[in-house]
Amino acid sequence: MSQIETSSLPGGDARHQFYELRVFDVIRETADASSFVFEIPEEHEALFRYRPGQFFTFEIPWDDFHVRRCYSLSSSPSWGERPKVTVKRVDDGRVSNWLNDNLGQGSALQVMPPDGRFVLHDETRRTNPLTLFGAGSGITPVMSILKQALRETERDVKLVYANRDRASVIFRAELEAIAEQFAGRFEFVSDLFFRLRTQALVSTAGRQHARWCLPPKSCCDSVAAWTRRADRDGDAGDRGRAPQCRSGCQLGSGMAASNARAQVTRSQLAHGR
Repeated sequence: MSQIETSSLPGGDARHQFYELRVFDVIRETADASSFVFEIPEEHEALFRYRPGQFFTFEIPWDDFHVRRCYSLSSSPSWGERPKVTVKRVDDGRVSNWLNDNLGQGSALQVMPPDGRFVLHDETRRTNPLTLFGAGSGITPVMSILKQALRETERDVKLVYANRDRASVIFRAELEAIAEQFAGRFEFVSDLFFRLRTQALVSTAGRQHARWCLPPKSCCDSVAAWTRRADRDGDAGDRGRAPQCRSGCQLGSGMAASNARAQVTRSQLAHGR
């Protein structure tokens, strides 16, 4: 994971500076993942307005320098939610473990305003179905986008979400509640053991606006196979690109579509390490 040991970035505009935000609440999602809800000062509200799918950049102290990491927002503005990021511990991860160990209600943190292109653009807000793929902590930007799609558009949404076991499913209760609230429009396919079922992927008919996050390689292979089949059938749909963190790291919880045929790849940089 790329890290920056200085306290400045190129460019002096307001969106490339860090601001002190305080933690409004901490939500324990699973045994190794927590959501951090932030309170935005009134004077910075305009700077911190975000679009579903974007990310915050955080700066934390580490020994004699600072380390920066990007985390996708899992909240969605149209739901009236405060900005929230969800962080899963990574083995030997400096920042993911520091955040989970040190942040509590009222904690202060240096945060850069939102950025990222993993978003639903105005021209793609149509009525055709939207299919989302995620695995593990890659659900964070997908959660934000699916909420937007359900609240702001008339699109049907299907989420295929892979995890190693039931206890590791982030947002499980919330996703089940959304499925009940939007019955007939939202389908939640929970796939355990990191085995994205090919049948579940291929069964989604019609021209899709397909987006997905960073799964393990086995899941990527399944999604890539589905994408190639869709391309052959003339059903390529709309694709996105991986967001780029301004501190120089590729955001692991973002898109993995790499070219016009949208074959799925894995980022070499794990989400939130």
